[in-house]
Amino acid sequence: MIYFQARPILLELGFLQVRYYSLMYVIGILVAYFLIPHIAKKRGIHISQERIAEDLLIIFASILVFSRLFYVFIYGFDSFARNPLFIFQVWLGGMSFHGGLVGAVLGGLLVAKRHKKSFLRLADIFVVPVPIALALGRIGNLLNGELFGRVTSVPWAFRFSTDPALLPRHPSQLYSVAKNLIIFFILWKLYHSENKSAKKEGFIFLFFIFLYGVFRFAVEFFRQPEIELSLGIVTLTAGQVLSLVMIAVSLPLLIRLWRDARASGK
Repeated sequence: MIYFQARPILLELGFLQVRYYSLMYVIGILVAYFLIPHIAKKRGIHISQERIAEDLLIIFASILVFSRLFYVFIYGFDSFARNPLFIFQVWLGGMSFHGGLVGAVLGGLLVAKRHKKSFLRLADIFVVPVPIALALGRIGNLLNGELFGRVTSVPWAFRFSTDPALLPRHPSQLYSVAKNLIIFFILWKLYHSENKSAKKEGFIFLFFIFLYGVFRFAVEFFRQPEIELSLGIVTLTAGQVLSLVMIAVSLPLLIRLWRDARASGK
């Protein structure tokens, strides 16, 4: 059993606070900034570092807005109703991946228009570093002492200082970190492989959506649910329902691209 003391603040300088959660986002952007040129070059696309910085700023701003709005109105509406300023308190955590995905797509469409290139072609490039950024975000959640797991008796259970009951719980944030790193390595290997399907425009992007949906659905079984939905004979979390939507949308498209690759031989 591990007692985990939440440590959201890295540094305090008077009224200025440097929080781990915000720092994780900055590191995630930097990882993308340095990886994307290498990935783009592999696909024969040249994007200057200056343009990449501008693109990431557009996409990140869109992700920030939509992930926060989605979290507040789906998961944290009670907090918003008590204090409308809650919507701006992003440094406290509370960002939704699924809302962020919507924001990323909208930001990506704008970036594709600026480059005058196919959205899916650019999405295949920009999506590869995303799992690393997501893993860093979950480390931020851990340090904030939020999004912890269900009560358990496993020997590696954590007692979180932010849990009023101090019950032993799954460190589901760490499960999510592992999940995202696994997804990154799969995408990285696939991107550098000679797989014919992987070279199809949009395949890497859709494969990320599929993988994330599958892994997120599984991890939700260990995470303390914020919202549960009864669907007849089963009860699923809101995250699982949204993950099933991701799987249902991406899988048929992946199969179609796979079949096209086999039929064309390239």
